[in-house]
Amino acid sequence: ELIDGLTLEASHWNRCSTEAPNTIQVYLDILGPQIQLQIEQKINLPSADDTNGRWRVFGTSCSCNLDYMESLLYCHCQSKLEPLDPSLKFRDAVLQTLLNMQTKTTKKLVFKYKDVKMKPHLQAMASQEVRGKGSKNVLIDRLFLSTFRALRNDGIIQLLNDSTDEYLLITREWVLEPFVRSEMEDALNVSKAHVSLRSAPSYISRIHIERLNYIKRSLLNKETS
Repeated sequence: ELIDGLTLEASHWNRCSTEAPNTIQVYLDILGPQIQLQIEQKINLPSADDTNGRWRVFGTSCSCNLDYMESLLYCHCQSKLEPLDPSLKFRDAVLQTLLNMQTKTTKKLVFKYKDVKMKPHLQAMASQEVRGKGSKNVLIDRLFLSTFRALRNDGIIQLLNDSTDEYLLITREWVLEPFVRSEMEDALNVSKAHVSLRSAPSYISRIHIERLNYIKRSLLNKETS
């Protein structure tokens, strides 16, 4: 098993080393600005044999203390920047609203954009964030749209139906972990260290692979403890 794991790791880095520079940049962009900076400047990089740490998801210098970190495996270090919401307070409020909606159902949360946008407390917060920056109504619409776009790019929500404007909230409990469990039960997936995306549904496509690998290692650790 150790040999298999080392072989997979070597194969992974060999593929990375032969990628064109623009392709590597795409991967770095997916990680978010802070983690990308750590990699480019080689800041606080852990040892190569550290395979279980949360750093692979949140970065090596993460100081975020957010209520949703474990539920979404997401933090400010991974977040795409938004000029209208530089502190990401509005994004945090949107995510907390979605998680509150998730607690009221016993299945994956599917929701409509307008149902979130029309929340009075989010409207009030958006108005506060764009105050003094231009036409209020235009900027409020832009803030909601750019926030949803960023969350889609970051793999936190997925547009399921463009016609009905329905989205899926991609949580660890209801989306990611069930997928990883099904992958672990697939006899064709032999790696214990890495998640195979061979049969992954479309809403997994924007999920950074280390979120999934982190969940897999956590589940394996529970089984052996």
